Amino acid sequence: MDDMKAKILGLNTQVPRYTSYPTAPHFRDASDIGNVDPIAAGDYTDGLSLYLHIPFCAKMCWYCGCNTKVTRLYHPVHEYVSYLIKEISEKAKHMQRRVQVRHVHFGGGSPGLLRPDDFKRIMQALHLAFDIDRDAEIAIEIDPRNMTADKVKAYKECRVNRISLGVQDFDPDVQSAINRVQPYSLVSGVVEQFRSQGINAVNFDLLYGLPHQNLQKAEETFSKVINLSPSRIAYFGYAHVPWFKKHMRLIDKATLPDASLRYDLFKLGEGILHDNGYLDVGIDHFAKADDTLIHALKNKTLRRNFQGYTTDSTDNLLGFGISSISKINDIYLQNTPDRATYKKALEDGKSLYTKYRKIDLDDKIRAQIIEHIMSYMHVDIESICNAFNVPPSLFDDELHTLEGIKNSGLIDVNGRQITIHPHAKLAARVVASAFDAYLSPVLADQPKHAVAV
Repeated sequence: MDDMKAKILGLNTQVPRYTSYPTAPHFRDASDIGNVDPIAAGDYTDGLSLYLHIPFCAKMCWYCGCNTKVTRLYHPVHEYVSYLIKEISEKAKHMQRRVQVRHVHFGGGSPGLLRPDDFKRIMQALHLAFDIDRDAEIAIEIDPRNMTADKVKAYKECRVNRISLGVQDFDPDVQSAINRVQPYSLVSGVVEQFRSQGINAVNFDLLYGLPHQNLQKAEETFSKVINLSPSRIAYFGYAHVPWFKKHMRLIDKATLPDASLRYDLFKLGEGILHDNGYLDVGIDHFAKADDTLIHALKNKTLRRNFQGYTTDSTDNLLGFGISSISKINDIYLQNTPDRATYKKALEDGKSLYTKYRKIDLDDKIRAQIIEHIMSYMHVDIESICNAFNVPPSLFDDELHTLEGIKNSGLIDVNGRQITIHPHAKLAARVVASAFDAYLSPVLADQPKHAVAV
């Protein structure tokens, strides 16, 4: 085992992914929110982004950690669309004016389950409620097994310009073990369908740490990935939490790679992507040199939110659908995760929120420190503190806790600047966690967090 690998594996622990700060487990009961409507009180000078959650799948993938439900019938999906449209209309009414929107993201679940007419209904509702920029990024997560030519055409008509395909792995044994069989020919055909319609911004989601994976299989998967030439690739580590998601019990734990192999799988994929012109974005994303993510990285405008790394510059995100999370100015708001409660709240004109979190000054500063670490592998704490007009010495204790990682050579600490070694980016989440005021040894063991490697 090489020295760098040993040091990083020595840090392997359970820490948040930091797509928000404070993280969702630290949201509070929304009954304490008071009488002020956060949406009505929001300042939308810098615009707004939209997220729509479609919590249905045709088949359960055994690795999945999402809020979703398997349905063999389309009626529940069609009914849900009507409630989603009602939510769009109701939330828009709370705003003082029509707000400009630059990013729209459909997630799930499997948003690709939506039939063309229902997808168009949702987009029409969004256009009625908001001023969606002509050049807005409209993205949708795709299960290639659900795609049809009619759906692809509908996306084109609705100005969808980015798709994200759940690929995970191309090996048949791995696919069978996670209950997601989708041959390379199927994925290749779907990519070609989109490109024939001029939708060329293609993202692939891949996972390492899945059952039966090994280096040879991973090399074969990446060879096929390179052949399809996606614009961006996310290479996530699978978190096996069967006590949290019961369907994960269907995966034989004995077939999962250990921490050492997980590390090797990631480094193999990273090396192949580097050799083929893909550049690092944060800890687990890669993009071609001409991609907008790379421009944002170079311009120091890269952001991290619930969809991962993004070029989205607005601080306001409005979520629709069950379990979706909104961030309006200094407040996080989370919709109920329960379908029956969601429907009844919309029927009765009641609040959809079950969780919220008011962000204070300390949260804001720590959020920016963590985002810089996660995005740039570097943070200047003194500069951030000066921008917020607080003494940089406030975080000297946190810097002290990083002494062991510094002494191992994984990071450099120069005054109050932290730089993560280029080959140690898998340590970034652990470094970021030093600035998490809510994380304790007890919380670190909770299933809502994933292992760092």
